[in-house]
Amino acid sequence: LVDAGIISVLVQLCKHKSDNCREQVARIFLGLSENEKYRGPIVAAGGAKALLPLALDGTPAGKTKAAQALAKIAITANPEMAFPGQRMLELVRPLLHLLKLENTALENFEALLALTNLATGGESVRKRILKEGGFPNIEQYMYEDHTMLRRAATECISNLVVQEEVTKHFTGENDRIKLVVLLCGEED
Repeated sequence: LVDAGIISVLVQLCKHKSDNCREQVARIFLGLSENEKYRGPIVAAGGAKALLPLALDGTPAGKTKAAQALAKIAITANPEMAFPGQRMLELVRPLLHLLKLENTALENFEALLALTNLATGGESVRKRILKEGGFPNIEQYMYEDHTMLRRAATECISNLVVQEEVTKHFTGENDRIKLVVLLCGEED
């Protein structure tokens, strides 16, 4: 289907007014993005750009599926190429919305990995993550029992710590820095 041009058709369907149609498109994009080899063609055909509005507006399930597809793309693609300019900043909100305890561990894990990758995109992206309330949302996963969530959150925080606002959280009178040192020293 990808070779037959389905991605271009899906991009056009993203403009449909029906929330149910948009949810189905998000589900198909998520299914395609499960296969890493299709993520590049999705970006090349405008799928990443088309997924952003689906992740911000529509049915709750549709927004979650679109955000997860975006996370998968942001994990493996260079964010500056897949989400150029302002789009990288626009991606922050859907990824943070994916970080919810009621979502699956996989959805949370992929959101954390995508945010980790995005945080390397420069100060403006890190500031947007913090402005959108990302620090406490990400930090809570450092205390999870799930090892992979804990690791992903720790890696994301380590990319955010260059921001003075985050550094202050670790230099005050608390045990946060001890926890980070312990988590960074864990064996894989």
